Amino acid sequence: MTKFMKKNSFGMLVDAPGGESDPELAEVRMQPTDYMELQKQIRKANRDALEASEARKKYKEYADRKIEENKKVMASEVERKVRAAMQLVDGRDAEIVQLKERLEAAEQEIQNEKDLNKNLIRIMTERSNQKRGIKPKKGHDGYIVLESRQWKQKYVVDVWDSSDHEDRYANNRGIAIKKGYLNVDHREENVWKSVIQTPYDASIPLAEVMSRIESDLGDVLKSIGCECRIKPEFNGEYYDFGTNDNGYPKNGMYKWLYKANYRVGLWEIEIYTTKNLRIPEYRRSNSNM
Repeated sequence: MTKFMKKNSFGMLVDAPGGESDPELAEVRMQPTDYMELQKQIRKANRDALEASEARKKYKEYADRKIEENKKVMASEVERKVRAAMQLVDGRDAEIVQLKERLEAAEQEIQNEKDLNKNLIRIMTERSNQKRGIKPKKGHDGYIVLESRQWKQKYVVDVWDSSDHEDRYANNRGIAIKKGYLNVDHREENVWKSVIQTPYDASIPLAEVMSRIESDLGDVLKSIGCECRIKPEFNGEYYDFGTNDNGYPKNGMYKWLYKANYRVGLWEIEIYTTKNLRIPEYRRSNSNM
């Protein structure tokens, strides 16, 4: 049986009535059998994740190789046929039609390879959903929000005494500050820091999944009440997104960081938003991971 402990006013460990959610939780105690079972599950999850990663890598290498081979073959074939067609225009219409058909077939094969990659991603997502108890495993995109808490964001704002001085001294900030034309105002804003868990295995290099994750984020953010986000090149800079059509402040994401959670074996994203999120039930974890 797992026991959750906290320290009392005398520094002694006592039962934490709030369990794993108790804010004063200091220690978790487990029976040896429970601990060994947990380790067994972790080892199995790691093996499954490694197998899935290796399978995906093999399929991706195969798909990339086939695509490149088809590109080279068809490029060479097209060049040869075009030269022949230019020399013998008369009576070659049938051959040109055949060439187009072969080209279309090659393009279809390339598309099939791309579909294979998509299918592998779907399988990976479904396996990840099943391990985490997310339902429906086939219809869910695999993104869940693990936590969300308030955060103090410090930032600076340039305050110029006039637009004229700003134009003249934009590239000489030191002189502008010394002369009193520019004041660097240090400010602090109440924002929210949240953690979103992805369905992608942490053993996969971030470079291979980053673009996919950032593409998925559009729909994920909309579903949790985040209306907008800054461009990737401005990631990390606090930004006021203004108001929406109803006159209320917009909730926007201005910063995000990736982290590999090797305890559960998945990539996660820490996002910083100007307002709190609204998390629907299907975006919450259904397991104890």
